[in-house]
Amino acid sequence: MPMIFLYIIACQQSQKDFSFGIDPTDTATTPDATDDPPQDPTVEDTAEPGQPEEPPEPIDVGSLGELRFAMHPGNGSDGFGFRVAGIQDSNGDSLSELALSAPTYVVPDYNSPSGAVAIYNGREETDDLDAESMQALLISAGPNEYFGHSIASCDFNQDGTTELFVSAPAHRVGEEPMGALYRYSLPLQGNVSTSQAVQTIIGPANGSSFGSAIACDESSGLMAVSAAYFESSLGLTQAGAAWIYEPASAAGSIESFSIAQFYGDREGQNFGVGMSFGDVNGDSIPDILIGGGGEGLGGTGSSAVGGFYGPLNDSYFLEDADVVYRESMEIDHLGNTLTCGHDIDGDGYEDCAISAYWDSSHAERGGAVYLMLGSSEGLTSLQGASARIYGLTDYGYTGISVSFIDDLNHDGKVDLAIGAYGDKIDAASPEAPGAVHIFTHTPQGISLVSDADLTLYGNGGGFGYHVTGLSDADGDTTSDLLVGAYMEGGGAGYLFSGGE
Repeated sequence: MPMIFLYIIACQQSQKDFSFGIDPTDTATTPDATDDPPQDPTVEDTAEPGQPEEPPEPIDVGSLGELRFAMHPGNGSDGFGFRVAGIQDSNGDSLSELALSAPTYVVPDYNSPSGAVAIYNGREETDDLDAESMQALLISAGPNEYFGHSIASCDFNQDGTTELFVSAPAHRVGEEPMGALYRYSLPLQGNVSTSQAVQTIIGPANGSSFGSAIACDESSGLMAVSAAYFESSLGLTQAGAAWIYEPASAAGSIESFSIAQFYGDREGQNFGVGMSFGDVNGDSIPDILIGGGGEGLGGTGSSAVGGFYGPLNDSYFLEDADVVYRESMEIDHLGNTLTCGHDIDGDGYEDCAISAYWDSSHAERGGAVYLMLGSSEGLTSLQGASARIYGLTDYGYTGISVSFIDDLNHDGKVDLAIGAYGDKIDAASPEAPGAVHIFTHTPQGISLVSDADLTLYGNGGGFGYHVTGLSDADGDTTSDLLVGAYMEGGGAGYLFSGGE
């Protein structure tokens, strides 16, 4: 298994045969010499009459896992990289932008952890970027809001207009911490306050941590937002809840316009801490997977995941879900993070990955990730998972973050990235640089992180705490991987390239 270390550009060769790029024997992708390409009127045509135009130089997609650039927007204990997100090109340069959040960023006016989100433009250069290189800095408009706890970028209905959503779970209305979700039109530039958001949605209850997680479904134009500390109508403290709504018709408090509501069934479950849309049964109607990774009020464990199949237009408790998963051991944080919406095995059904990052099956809190494949019947039971991927390092926390990536290595298949911010190169070493394990093949059965096709190791500082796949941000036409390291200095984000 090849390993990539930060600041080392060259990587070891994988033993796997990765196909990538344009096949010169494929007539569907080979340029036709008889086609007349559009001419730039400002460029003089120097070709000899009767001679074919020279084809453009092919783009070098580079090496898989090559560190393209690092971003260090903060200092002190700002914590940038707590959450990371890719933003589909909003400024017309054909490159994705990158967002790094810091909910503990101290706004000088408040001298408190108010929160911020840094946005960088994609770039072809391989520079290290500091705060001066930011395209925009979104800043909380109030003290102690934890603005940036969750972020998501969505192009609703794929109309080419990308928007950014940022949560502030402790946003106050008067003296009450109701929580809020802010919606921004892109692109943004310079310092941006929450007052410049085009829409603000207020949480349903005091202290509910509204904005614990955000998920969007671009094809249907639906948005989901959760409140992991919400007390349900059954009187269950911190059971958690989530709501689905249509942003175009939203205004005011979430409960007044949501089209579907979901509630946890145990105290301390924190239902909604993980959420993701996907079409797992192939009916072209969005489904949603919602996780509650809480420990329970007594520390006895209450984690669970519910899969709800569309249409989603009612109020649901966890017991109403089409499929329910419960943690297999005491406090494994099943469902704390999860991802859906991609077809990793190529069978036409979208799949999901669910983490239990405190799982201790192979190492104390080494963590685990379950790969759940979609089908015409939806998802299987947890025991029927297509793969179980286990961490091997004590307190490695494998699965603290998970993300599917659209074809990182040009083999036409979806890949899986798994963050493990406590992982070690040597289990006996006191150093824990953190890691991201990348599976470019579809894992099956009992698997270990050592079975990954590529592992990226960091410099500590929470490397791998949050990861996300994104479309091309470095100009090589391939998908990329963005990794957060929020405890490294003032926080950091690292962009790794897809490629050979």
